[in-house]
Amino acid sequence: MLSNNIEISSIPKIANENITEVVKTLAQSLKCDVKDCDIIDAFRGKAFMNMDGNMYAHLISKNIKELFVKNIKLRYKNNNPLLANKIYRNFPENKIFINDQLTRHNKKLLWVSKEVAKNYNYKYTWANMSGIFMRKGEGKQVIKIHNLETLQKMDQNKKISELWDSGNVD
Repeated sequence: MLSNNIEISSIPKIANENITEVVKTLAQSLKCDVKDCDIIDAFRGKAFMNMDGNMYAHLISKNIKELFVKNIKLRYKNNNPLLANKIYRNFPENKIFINDQLTRHNKKLLWVSKEVAKNYNYKYTWANMSGIFMRKGEGKQVIKIHNLETLQKMDQNKKISELWDSGNVD
């Protein structure tokens, strides 16, 4: 069940890596109290477009997953993103992102939503287990993206179908 899963991006792949250990190191850096028994499974996805695959962790509870996501967002909010070279010294200074793991369909819908956001000046586009959302700016109305048709109604230039069909999503 994806409700307990996180997706971790921007950590370079290394030979003989132990993803569970990486997740535990991330947890320490984020001040999340995570024990070995809290991580049910951890693995790296396939590489995509010359980029290392993202890491995925299936955690024992939704609370632990939410702690990871909350703590990484707090660091970004405080202009203190977690950098890969703070996890392992030899890594580059990549910003690490931790998000809810989405289904393939919702990942694609989020990607198209972000493209629409760029074209129509939406400042915020995000996803969580409740859905995909967009907002033009602080204090503005939040729009829930239920499906492709929701985006098509927003698309005055009629490019959504073309984006959806191209589907550059892992």
